[in-house]
Amino acid sequence: MAEKTILTTDIFHTLFNSMDQGFCVLEMIHNETGKPADLLYLESNPAFDRIAGTAVTGKKVSDFDGRLQSFWFDIYQNVLNTGAPARLEYKAVETGCWYAVFVSRIGEEGSKQITGIFTDITERKLADERTAYFVKLNDATRYIQNPVALQQIAMQVLGEYLGVNRAFYGELQDDDTLVIGPGYADGLPPIEGQLSIDDFGSELMGIFNTGKNVVIHDLYSDSPILPTVKAAFDGIGIRAAIGVPLVKSGKAHAVLSVHQSEPRKWTENEIKLVEETAERTWAAVEWAKTAAILSESEQKYRTLFETIDDGFALVELERDASGKITDIIYRETNPAFELHTGLKDVIGKKVTGLLPNMSESVLKIIRQVADTGIPQRNEYYQVDLGRWYNVRHSRVGGPESAYVVAVFSDITARKNAEKELNDFNTLLETQVAERTATIRKNENDLRDTNKHLQLIINQLESFNHIASHDLQEPLRKIQIFASRLSETGQDDLRRGVFLEGIQNASGRMRNLIDDLLAYSRLGSKETFKRVDLNKTLEQVRNDYELLIADKKAVIESDHLPVISAVPFQMRQLFANLVSNSLKFSIRNPVIKISCRVAKGHDFESTFPLKPEMEYVQITFADNGIGFDNEYKDKIFYLFQRLPAQEKISGTGIGLSIVEKAVKEHQGFIDASGEKGTGAVFTIYLPLKQK
Repeated sequence: MAEKTILTTDIFHTLFNSMDQGFCVLEMIHNETGKPADLLYLESNPAFDRIAGTAVTGKKVSDFDGRLQSFWFDIYQNVLNTGAPARLEYKAVETGCWYAVFVSRIGEEGSKQITGIFTDITERKLADERTAYFVKLNDATRYIQNPVALQQIAMQVLGEYLGVNRAFYGELQDDDTLVIGPGYADGLPPIEGQLSIDDFGSELMGIFNTGKNVVIHDLYSDSPILPTVKAAFDGIGIRAAIGVPLVKSGKAHAVLSVHQSEPRKWTENEIKLVEETAERTWAAVEWAKTAAILSESEQKYRTLFETIDDGFALVELERDASGKITDIIYRETNPAFELHTGLKDVIGKKVTGLLPNMSESVLKIIRQVADTGIPQRNEYYQVDLGRWYNVRHSRVGGPESAYVVAVFSDITARKNAEKELNDFNTLLETQVAERTATIRKNENDLRDTNKHLQLIINQLESFNHIASHDLQEPLRKIQIFASRLSETGQDDLRRGVFLEGIQNASGRMRNLIDDLLAYSRLGSKETFKRVDLNKTLEQVRNDYELLIADKKAVIESDHLPVISAVPFQMRQLFANLVSNSLKFSIRNPVIKISCRVAKGHDFESTFPLKPEMEYVQITFADNGIGFDNEYKDKIFYLFQRLPAQEKISGTGIGLSIVEKAVKEHQGFIDASGEKGTGAVFTIYLPLKQK
């Protein structure tokens, strides 16, 4: 039982501290005559302390207010006497907040303790007051057709509601003059007539044109306030003010302002109320002006209405409870309306019956114009009529008006001409693009052909070099040695020397021919297959097994990937690079082969690697004779032999074979070296061929 009591207590304690309503327990204190004199706070929750602005438990009401308003004692004492709860609503003067209060007695008759529950109803009360204010404003101005009288009545309703010293509505003329009509004044002299904007400074006009309000709580302490504005306001007794511009089409046309002779902390609700009053006053004044102008110039309007070339329609909007437009009724049209639409006898008829396929976008435009009062001009295609129109929609009257005017012209001929022109331009652009693409392709093909022709020319020159030198040199030696052998009187030793010379020369010629055949074969179209580069390297090791052993060479290699390649070309590539390292060595050769697989964008390379394509980077590094880097771009030329290589046998074709094999696989190769230290060859090959 005790545990259950503790649990219940904890639940109520949690509720007590977390509830949004303020809650307190008070005890009535009577004076010596038995009359209520004070109240003692026995307990309060955090929400009540927030309402009071401080913790109140254990304190008296008189500690805060000095004295309590007498009606509270009457209410509390009546609850204690009768035991009947009391409900009331009151406004706290200090904060301006409204509260709904429920008071009840604790205990039986004779108890001096009561509870109070305080619920903040400020938003509801402000909304009620705001609604009542605008109902009063609307009732006061509804039937007034004179714009000046309308301004005066509206300012009187606003001024009395806010309790300000002055309220006026002024219209801006020529960007430098404010024309103020009769307004409201109580405690400050009224302002009426024409005022120069220069008296307040051009900066103020600039602020109004942006649509920003000017709100001053205290002219002397607010910062920043423009010096010219401060001096002008001070001169007419203003300490606090709100100025709301009426901006239409990016320009201020009118200003509604309220003034206070003493500092005043304007609330957001008050500022918003002034803003909405300004909009409503603007709409009502403009409607009154429009009505007056229409009344004065009815004959001119009718003449214009009957003779203008543009179509004209006055329509009334039907809305549902949510404000959505459900239909549109034609109330008046001019003769040009029938000319442009082909529709007859439309007065009193609804759009849904005449133009059932009117688009939602057009209805949205009409709704925006009706809601905002801002005219809009648009071009749109009317499906039911099969015509294009240029239409300007304008609201007739104020915010509550259900009427919109449409002035329009038939632009079907222009739209058809524009479409034909656009279609022609599109066709022309397509043809130009296609021709440009063809020209660029031809240029690229021609560029590739020129490169290929240049390569062929270079190869022809190299073959000329072979025919004139490299191939003739062994033949010349064979002829010389054969001639010597045919001479009489040669001993066996000399004949052996001549035969060895013939064998060496013929061997060089055979190597040269084999390399030329290998190089020429690389250009033939062969099928790409899956090639395990580890097996390719092993085959090359076996081919050069004796030479590797003879030179005590060491070949170190990472694990190599399987790639899409031509097996013969990969074998030629590995064979020539390994052979090159073995051939051009000055010590026991050490050949290191490393690799890395990644996408093109992951490599730091100057080659144009495709960012999303996977490549294998293979590096061959040796400790051979190396070369000067000034020759790095020449070593891949056909039959190119560097100065340091002249004393070492070779054809000058090996690295050309390597480069050609790399290019046949859409790859790239680079070389670097240091004389006497070694050479490094870096190759990039796609993992897969497309």
